[in-house]
Amino acid sequence: MYAEKIQAWKDAHKGEQLTVEVLSDCLSVDDLRGADLRGANLYGANLAGANLHNAHLTGVRLERADLTGANLRGATLEHTFLEKATLVDANLAGANLTCAHLTDADMGNVNLRAADLQAADLRDANLTGADLMNARLWEAVMVGAVLRKANLHSADLAGADLREATLWDADLRCADLRKVNLRLATLTLANLQAAALTDANLQAANLERADLQGASLGGANLRCADLRLANLRNAGLTDACLQDADLTDANLDGVYLRSTNLAAADGGVLQITGLYPYTATLIPTPTGWRLKIGCWEGTVDELHRLGNRDEGWPEATGDEIIRRRPLLYAIIDMCATHMRHHHGLIQRLADKWGRDEAGEAEQ
Repeated sequence: MYAEKIQAWKDAHKGEQLTVEVLSDCLSVDDLRGADLRGANLYGANLAGANLHNAHLTGVRLERADLTGANLRGATLEHTFLEKATLVDANLAGANLTCAHLTDADMGNVNLRAADLQAADLRDANLTGADLMNARLWEAVMVGAVLRKANLHSADLAGADLREATLWDADLRCADLRKVNLRLATLTLANLQAAALTDANLQAANLERADLQGASLGGANLRCADLRLANLRNAGLTDACLQDADLTDANLDGVYLRSTNLAAADGGVLQITGLYPYTATLIPTPTGWRLKIGCWEGTVDELHRLGNRDEGWPEATGDEIIRRRPLLYAIIDMCATHMRHHHGLIQRLADKWGRDEAGEAEQ
């Protein structure tokens, strides 16, 4: 086996570095399974189609190497240098690429399922169509990386740096994106259903037509984000900042709002602060306008009926109800004016997203 020949050469030449020239005979064949190539200099080597299953490649210099279609399943590539390498259609499933250097690498359609890329450097790498399902990418640096149509289902990207990355139509369902930096990233048409985006930085990110159903966005920074036509049904937005975000024609049905900053957000959202003891937030949904004040949530008509009563107010009784009533009526008047100004918006959302079975929209 060639792995044994390589080991024999290393035993006979202790202290010498393996190079492309030394390995020329071995590199011209397909089978390098389990080979120990640690510390070798294989800069620019042609390893297209090579079988490196379970090979040890820690610290190997593979800059500009051609690994097209290579089998690196289960291989160890810790701290390996793969800048500008070609890994198109390569199989790296279950491989260990911790702290690997993959800047500008071409990894189109690569199989990285369940691979470990913790703290790897993937700046400007091309991962179009890559399979990263269940991959570990904790604190990976992926600034400017291209992940168009990539499969990141259930991937762990906690703390990763994806500034200005392209994730157009990527599958990020159930992915762990806590504290990830996606500032100025493109996530158009991305599927983020049930993804964990707690404390994520999505400032000025493009999330147009993204699917965020059931996503956890608590504490996330979505300031100036483009969320036009995004599906945020049942998403959690506790303590999230959506100031100046564009929510035009977005589906906000069932979103959980608590201490959510929606100041100056576009898309028919109204947020009133400083008038009442609690912030009032009015949002348009496919099933009607929904109003939230403190712990209370309902329609404007329901709030008007509550305001006419002398009891049953949440967190207010007696004289406090009398003191707050004019303030509540002022909010109701502002909401009514806002809804008239946006006449037809609910119907448009219903046409786009449909109505659920709970009832007809409030016009």
